[in-house]
Amino acid sequence: IINFCMDDVLPELWLPRQDRIRLGAIELAKSVDITLTTYSNRVNWYHKEGANSLAMSLASDLKNIPQETIERDIPISFIGNCYGFRSQIVDAVKKAGLDILVFGDGWPNGRISPGEAAKINARSQIILGSGVVSHMKDVTTIKSRDFDSMMSGGCYVTNRDQDLLRFFEEGKHLYCYDSL
Repeated sequence: IINFCMDDVLPELWLPRQDRIRLGAIELAKSVDITLTTYSNRVNWYHKEGANSLAMSLASDLKNIPQETIERDIPISFIGNCYGFRSQIVDAVKKAGLDILVFGDGWPNGRISPGEAAKINARSQIILGSGVVSHMKDVTTIKSRDFDSMMSGGCYVTNRDQDLLRFFEEGKHLYCYDSL
C-alpha cells in the first residue's frame, strides 16, 4: 500500500492536536508500506518516526500536451485556485499593466479541465506559477503545473523552490521569483 503526499511541507500536519491525532500523512505512515512525498526534506522525518518514505516528484504525461502548433496569443496565464498569496501575485501583474488570463476555483473564469489547461498553456507566452503552499508566503513545494507548464514550451515563471531546482536549471528551463 502506497500513500502519496504533496503537503508534507506544512508544519501543522506533523504536530499532534489535543486528541493526539496528526492531520497529515504521517498519521497513516506506519499503516502503509511506503509514503511517497514531494518534499525531499521530509523523508528523514518519516524515517525518524519508523516509517518508510521516499521523495518522488510529480510529472506530466506528453499525451496531455497539444501536438499541433498553436498560436501563442495569450500574453500571460495563471491556472490554479484563488487562495492565499496567489491573488496578490495576480493583482501585482495586473497593477504592472500586464494582461493576464486566470483560471481556477475562486477566479471569474472558474475551473477548467486538464485538457483545457494544456491548451491555455500552449497558447501562453508566459505561464505564471505559484508554488506557495496553503496560505503561506514563504513555504513552497513542487506542483504538477510546474511540469505541465514547461512541457507546453512557454516561458514558465514561478516561485523559487529547491526541490524544483533539483530537476530544472533556473534561467534555462524556467525563471524564478522570491517576491512580488
